[in-house]
Amino acid sequence: MDILVLTHHRIINNFNGAVVRIRSLALELSRQGANVTIVSFISPRLIPIPKQSPAHNLTLFEVTNFFQWLDGPTTKLGLPSYSLAAFLNKMVPLPFPAKLFFDLTISESPFLWQIARRIKGRLKVLSAHNYEFDYHSHFPPLALTLIKQNEIQAIREADLIISVSRENELSFRSINPDVPIHWIPNGFEKHNQKYFDRQQIRHYLSERFSLDPKKKWALLIASNSFHNLRGFESLYPVFLKSEVRNKWNLLVVGNLPISSSFARDIIFCGIQSDLSPFFIGSDLALNPVISGSGSNLKLIECLGNGLPVLTTPFGARGFKDKARGLYEVPLEDFETRLLSEKPLIKPEVEEIASFEWSRLGNQLYEIYRQCLNDRERTS
Repeated sequence: MDILVLTHHRIINNFNGAVVRIRSLALELSRQGANVTIVSFISPRLIPIPKQSPAHNLTLFEVTNFFQWLDGPTTKLGLPSYSLAAFLNKMVPLPFPAKLFFDLTISESPFLWQIARRIKGRLKVLSAHNYEFDYHSHFPPLALTLIKQNEIQAIREADLIISVSRENELSFRSINPDVPIHWIPNGFEKHNQKYFDRQQIRHYLSERFSLDPKKKWALLIASNSFHNLRGFESLYPVFLKSEVRNKWNLLVVGNLPISSSFARDIIFCGIQSDLSPFFIGSDLALNPVISGSGSNLKLIECLGNGLPVLTTPFGARGFKDKARGLYEVPLEDFETRLLSEKPLIKPEVEEIASFEWSRLGNQLYEIYRQCLNDRERTS
């Protein structure tokens, strides 16, 4: 099985949710025996790295997409980032790897669909991390015209859609009731915590980030996006209250575009390549998102690595089953739960093992294999 994956993200040394999903599933497909080629159409602000083979049967290429120069002017005009570039991708020259024949061509998001539809192969797959029209709903409807047109075309032309949540699946189904849609949620990689001592980790983190070891630590992992910033801004007033500050430190890990002029009990740790110490040392993860789409990768990463999660109902989309260690309350009730003396129950490993990337990758490989077999029988 020869698979081509198209993305507009840099895969190497990038840790946002979309990249982790693409990288993890591509790696698992290659482990199943598929020959996987990833082509990243990156911003001209970045210098393409040479061809890499991070694993057996997995090859990575980077090429420059000069249409992404338009991101700056389009955002100043009030359009979502990449919307005009996605529309103009129909004119992007195909690099060498994309000129070959592939069993499956996977467009990671509809933004690359205008490239995917021009590649020779048997099946075209839309791998949708979000329902983009909902994800960008904070823009005026007119500003979403290009994204909407491009996304609808991808949904109608795809031979197969991989959805990241049941909610998004319903949106895709309303646009194209005939296309096969399979749900592969976000997953997690289990970190080996056997050789870590929690007290030593807490001492290490308290020394590094000037944390109060007598307080409980809440963890917020969030990349740079409107929806994460909006969630943080909604959560921030809770940690301004003396009752909460006397009991909790808030550790913010990621590249949220926020200044450091916040309450001293909110600690900005920046981007971290290894989250293991934070999973081990923290008492609770917070997921305050109230907008967006898809499913929250950091929620399942925290649960999968033994950390309870306090989340909004919206933030729990894609994980609606009442898992042990998942506390789902409205954002206005976060303060009450943080001040509660009820013990926080840790997740049950066996209960969420089905969300490990290795198992999700096996499911995805079987979906692709079956779809290719079905195509052979009907062609």
